[in-house]
Amino acid sequence: MLCVSAVNARSSAIPPRHHERLAAFGPGRRRDDDVHLPELPAHFGQKPIEILAANTDKSIMLQLDVGTALETGNDPVAWIDRNPGRIRSLHLKEWSPEKGYKCLLGEGIGPWKKIFAAAEAKGGVEFYLIEQEGSEFPELETAAKCLENYKKMRA
Repeated sequence: MLCVSAVNARSSAIPPRHHERLAAFGPGRRRDDDVHLPELPAHFGQKPIEILAANTDKSIMLQLDVGTALETGNDPVAWIDRNPGRIRSLHLKEWSPEKGYKCLLGEGIGPWKKIFAAAEAKGGVEFYLIEQEGSEFPELETAAKCLENYKKMRA
């Protein structure tokens, strides 16, 4: 799942039923409203996020949900590289084939060093949002472990 934070609702590539929801967003807006791939139907043989990225002003911020990109077989580094300066925030969510989203940040298949390098060199990242969808540990312990892993990866 890749997310877009704001879109130009006037784009003909966006299905009319989504125009009202998306009309509140325009160039320069910073409100985060995730529009996920499963919520938008495929058009013209392209992924919806690709249509949104290609048909919105380059000033529109795109938000990357790394875990869902991994789950759906998308390359988060390639996505960042294809959208320079537009990836201002990333959901640092992990994924693995064995545990799904229940694995802790840094313990799945995410190529985190490459993701951080691309986000900071090309993506224009301003915010990292650590996101965890449960684990085998209690919530606060899960949060602490994810933060600890993040700090290790950034050391």
